[in-house]
Amino acid sequence: MRQTYVRTPAMSRGSALEAAKECYKTKQAQHQNLVLSQCGLYIMQGRPYIGASPDALVECQCCEKRVLEVKCPESMVKFLGEITEKSVGDMPSIKLKHTTTVFCQVQVQMGLTGCNHADLFVYIGEQQNECIRVEFDEDYFNDVVERASFFFFRSYLLPHMVCIR
Repeated sequence: MRQTYVRTPAMSRGSALEAAKECYKTKQAQHQNLVLSQCGLYIMQGRPYIGASPDALVECQCCEKRVLEVKCPESMVKFLGEITEKSVGDMPSIKLKHTTTVFCQVQVQMGLTGCNHADLFVYIGEQQNECIRVEFDEDYFNDVVERASFFFFRSYLLPHMVCIR
């Protein structure tokens, strides 16, 4: 009998995600009683067409609860170049561009989970990873919700409500 080895993209992502979470916990060892909790899909009350699924919620005794979003790109330099702003001045810092899908993703995750912070953990391996702290922007979140609502009603609901003869 022949054996076949099946490895789907989802299985590969799951394996990388577990290694990334362990690396994140190691890098965050300075936090007291750090706990990563798995979470499922969060759906916005009153707007069930808006949802988000963070990779984990992070809690410790020294900080507020926050969202963890893990990205496992093929190239750290390319990925960070696409999603981050160039640092200005003498203080090197990494800040997400507000125009990226990653920024939008973590903003919606924070808005739906009630967290004010997110850690975006970019992971390629034990020696090549980066943690980017993202702050919640309520105005941005509300704008995304309004744009998504308009899109949903115009593209999906309205065509089913209007009878064209």
